Amino acid sequence: MVEPYLSKQWFVKMTPLAEASLRNQASDKKVEFIPERFNTLNSPEFSKSARIISDKTTVMVMMGSMGFGTAATSIVKQLGKLPEDIQIIATPSTDSDVHALISTHCTNMSDVINRKERTAIIGGIIGMTDDAAIAEAQGLNNRLVSFCCDNPIKVNLISGKTETLSGAMLGVMLAAMESAMSPNTPLTFKQLNVLGFTKTRNVTNITSLIKAGIMVCNSNPENLSEYICIRALTTFQGDDLINNERSMVREDLFMNRDLRAQFRPVIGTAGISTNAAIKTLKDRAVEWALNGYIVPTDDNQNVWDIKVRIDGDKVFITYSRYLTAPVNFVFITAINHIYTSTVEL
Repeated sequence: MVEPYLSKQWFVKMTPLAEASLRNQASDKKVEFIPERFNTLNSPEFSKSARIISDKTTVMVMMGSMGFGTAATSIVKQLGKLPEDIQIIATPSTDSDVHALISTHCTNMSDVINRKERTAIIGGIIGMTDDAAIAEAQGLNNRLVSFCCDNPIKVNLISGKTETLSGAMLGVMLAAMESAMSPNTPLTFKQLNVLGFTKTRNVTNITSLIKAGIMVCNSNPENLSEYICIRALTTFQGDDLINNERSMVREDLFMNRDLRAQFRPVIGTAGISTNAAIKTLKDRAVEWALNGYIVPTDDNQNVWDIKVRIDGDKVFITYSRYLTAPVNFVFITAINHIYTSTVEL
């Protein structure tokens, strides 16, 4: 993958540039956007402060800070203009109000009306205390949102100088990495392209942050010269692996989007039979299992407890599945014995 270079933020007065762009789009010299859905990115609300990095599978949007004059209503409008297939949101902003708006947006987009499942990775300021980070993570309490507070050290490729990045910029870096990974691949234990961190954490400190729902990135406790994402968690406050682990949340959201896409052609038709709905589900479940998103049961069922209910113009489908859990721990127990031998002649 190509890692985007993270540098100091330049704040430019965008209104004149945006107005010129919008005037151009109204002329015969307008720019054609492919795919067509990206025409929404040239809207008055969106083009004034949003920046986008995209790849073949996901789009990461980095929003401006409310502290630089972007009103809450404007940020809400910008979030509302995002194309449907945007799956990860990250921001260099350390503003807790911006974080709260993004968290609420991710929650709202996952309901049965919006159906545009998204996650976010956000972070704090340079020098953020652990207590402040824990308080923000606990306040977010969202299975769709992760929070970073560690400050990585990188070399500015333009100036050649060493710079310290905020937890928010670390979140941008992690979101870029995650966008290049399959949904079931966790960021946990992935190496980071940094020189180090401003604070080297011990196991006790790492454990306390993980328990609070913070995505900890630091030196590997077993090899201090190796810099990794120690645990890729969400801010969900509870002892539930499915909601705590980012990779399991991403698996869930990916399969929900995938299955919904399979049933989209049915909308507006004369209807679908129960058997056809079950077949569609089972066919997709085979692909999910092959890609490692789900674990089959002991009797080799990819999904089970399938129930289809047709009520007028509505079709309700419920089923069970085992999500693939990441390997976070390996416990090895050796049972030792003393060899004895008796030889009789």
